[in-house]
Amino acid sequence: MLLIVLGAASFAGWKYLYKPLEPIPAPVFVPEQPKEVITPPLSLEQEDYQEIEEQEVIVVPTVPQPVAEEEPQPDEQAIEEENALAEQENAKQAQIANLLRECQTHLDANRLTTGRQGTALVCYREVLKLEADNAEALDGLQEIERRYKQWAENAFRTNKLNKVRQYVKRLEMVNPQSSILAELRQRLENER
Repeated sequence: MLLIVLGAASFAGWKYLYKPLEPIPAPVFVPEQPKEVITPPLSLEQEDYQEIEEQEVIVVPTVPQPVAEEEPQPDEQAIEEENALAEQENAKQAQIANLLRECQTHLDANRLTTGRQGTALVCYREVLKLEADNAEALDGLQEIERRYKQWAENAFRTNKLNKVRQYVKRLEMVNPQSSILAELRQRLENER
């Protein structure tokens, strides 16, 4: 009996192994596309109440475009502060220009340290309060010193020592450390 069972098993195995093969269709690779389901609005009314089938819509994915980096925007408050500072500086420069014109008028009229309409000395000092290193104002103060020296020289020549003393006092107002002042004081001492 064993032989019969072995024979039947052999026959079945042979039949299984040598069975004609059916052609297998080759797999087709289709990239999966994202799908979006569009459903009609719920308020759509139809008289016959047909069912609305969902329709598949193939959505082609878009390739993300590189986003250009935005330039950093300047801080609006910083811009406003810069503009305000620029306006203040412009106003200051305009004020200085006006003062310098006024100073020149006083200088031209020889209102150096005294005068009811103002003086060159006071005017130039106002400029220097606004801008300590203003070259035109510093030159103006030196011009006042030069004029007093010139007037004192003329007073020495005509022997008007009282006038020289007045010029010396006015020079003290302009620049107490002036070398011109020290020279005039020495000459006055020698004249006694």
